[in-house]
Amino acid sequence: AALAAHRALLVVDNLEALALAERRRVLDWLNRLPQSCRALVTSRRRDDSLAGHALQVDKLDRAAADQLLAALGERQPPVARLTAGERERLYNETGGNPLLLTWIAAQLGRTTGRCRTLDAAVARLHDAHHRAHEPGNDPLAYVFGDLVQSFTADETKVLAALAHFTRPAPVDWLLPMTGLGRLAAETALDGLRDRALLVAAAAAGT
Repeated sequence: AALAAHRALLVVDNLEALALAERRRVLDWLNRLPQSCRALVTSRRRDDSLAGHALQVDKLDRAAADQLLAALGERQPPVARLTAGERERLYNETGGNPLLLTWIAAQLGRTTGRCRTLDAAVARLHDAHHRAHEPGNDPLAYVFGDLVQSFTADETKVLAALAHFTRPAPVDWLLPMTGLGRLAAETALDGLRDRALLVAAAAAGT
C-alpha cells in the first residue's frame, strides 16, 4: 500500500542466501507489487520459482567484457596494459564469464600465485577444464583454491572472521576477532580485495 503511489525499483540481491521458505515468502510478496513498481532479484543459484522471469547473465558479450576490463584496468596497471589480442584471448578462454575475468585480472602482475601472467592464467584454466570431468570436481573451486597458497597469515585471519557475517562488516568488528590492529586489518583487506575475493561496501569502513 505504501508503494502504490510511487514508481519504485526494488533490488533483492543474493536471493540464494535465504532459506527456501524465506525465498518463497520474498517472491510471493514481490508478486503482489503495485503495477507502478518493478523488482530485480539476483541469485547465484537457479530457482525454479523464477523460471518464467529469469535472465542468465553468466556470459558477457564482448563489448561488456571490454568495459569490465577497462574498469579493472583503472586500478590494476597490468590489466590496462593488455593488448587487444590479449583481451580477445582472455575473453575466449573464460567464455566471457565475469567472475573468471575479474579473478584473472586480479592475479596479473602479482608476485605470488600461479597466474601472474596471461599465459599462466590460461594454462590454469585449461587444467581446470580437463579436471572438470573428474567426479566431484568444481573448476571454479579449483581455480580459486590456488589463492589459498598466497594468503598471508593476516589475510587468512581476516577472511576467516568475515565468514561469520552475512552482511557488510565494519573493520572495527574484525579487530577483536582477529587480534589485529586496524592498519594490519586494512592492509589484509586491501590484499584480499585486490585479488577479487572481497567487495568493499559503499558505507565507509566496510
